[in-house]
Amino acid sequence: MGTSSTGHSPPAGELSPPLEAWTCGYCGKDSFCAQGLMAHKLSVHDYQLLLNKGWVRSGKYLYKAAMPITCCPTYPMRCHVLDFRISRSQRRVLKKMRKLLTCTGGLVKETAGVSSKEDNRCHNREQVPETAPGKSTTGQTTWALSERSEEQWSEGNRASDQRGVSSSQSWPVEDEDSQMHTCHKAKESRTELLQSPERGQQAELDSTESDLVGLTERKAPGQESGPLPGPQPSLSQTSMSTVHPSPIPPPLHSKPEPSHTRSLEELIVDNTPVTSLHQLEVKLLRLSPPSPELHATFGESYKVYRRYQMHVHKDTEVMASEAEYRRFFCSTPLMGEDPADGPDTGYGSFIEQFLLDGKIIALGLLDILPEGINSQYLCYDPDYSSLSLGVYSALREIALTQRLNEKVPSMKYYYLGPYVHSCVKVKYKVSTEGTGNPVQVCLSLFR
Repeated sequence: MGTSSTGHSPPAGELSPPLEAWTCGYCGKDSFCAQGLMAHKLSVHDYQLLLNKGWVRSGKYLYKAAMPITCCPTYPMRCHVLDFRISRSQRRVLKKMRKLLTCTGGLVKETAGVSSKEDNRCHNREQVPETAPGKSTTGQTTWALSERSEEQWSEGNRASDQRGVSSSQSWPVEDEDSQMHTCHKAKESRTELLQSPERGQQAELDSTESDLVGLTERKAPGQESGPLPGPQPSLSQTSMSTVHPSPIPPPLHSKPEPSHTRSLEELIVDNTPVTSLHQLEVKLLRLSPPSPELHATFGESYKVYRRYQMHVHKDTEVMASEAEYRRFFCSTPLMGEDPADGPDTGYGSFIEQFLLDGKIIALGLLDILPEGINSQYLCYDPDYSSLSLGVYSALREIALTQRLNEKVPSMKYYYLGPYVHSCVKVKYKVSTEGTGNPVQVCLSLFR
């Protein structure tokens, strides 16, 4: 990490840089206070320790909010990816992408900007001077269902309720005398059979059959009851349709059990067909040392960043300048590492490019660390704001963390960035939680 004046690196937990103040990106007041420092070289292990203690980075600048005095206290948040369950709204985002890739009427673009809802989903993950909001990962934690969506399961339950009511109304109704006679004769038949010890288990089975046959026998009101017919065939010789001529209504609130709960990665693959009319490609390019492809696509990437900042966050040309893009998006103090026991991607900072038919439509900035993925920022072409790319990219990053966890068990967290309770724009982070996450318990402390 950044060296001190003595030439030695202080332990990550013992940093005590001076306080600084600047304009708050959450409330707009000039009262955001934080400890800050510049880091020129930083190992991923040191940054992991800092991240767990609430530090954030903006380019090579590291800072931590001074909680007792700052205007908007920031609280680090992370999602346990092994407990993550995709929600209905997140499933719809995946289906939206599939519809775009398979549509025949051309790509539908929205050039008029984005709605406030989408803007909130892409708010900044960090409090940074001269830095605009980042991306989101909305969605609640629910049980993952199988092939059908949760709405379809709900519709199926309602249909089952209706079928149950109609079936019960169509069943024949017996008068009271007929029911009493049927029950009396059934008891007599069962007693006679049970008094024959030589029949053993067959007698017990036949008595059950007699009960069933007697209960399914229907007589019109006023008709005289006659003796029961002779010996009935056993259950092994009688089909269920003979024993129960009327359909059995299903339980009113039965829930079909899914045969297989598909993983998030499987859902993403299913909704990104490779044989579709349009092709979506996602590239993960390392920042340090820089990938040659980053240099080749720098101009196109910067145009996406500039359009996003100016159209979505209303930045000025100075705020969305190329120099600011290089400082914030293209510089990192993290030194890339490729240990033998590490993930296939290696550790370090990466730029995630989303290409639609070869054109860059979104850029994600993330750090791959020993304990998971830290999602820094996302910007996208405003023409494609209808795709909810903030949510889509977050789902892909969570799926990537789940896959890397198979080789590196310590990689089990997806870091969402700071949470500010007073800022409406970051409320979406609360809904990106896994089963058992104590977010709601923590939120009760703010009330």
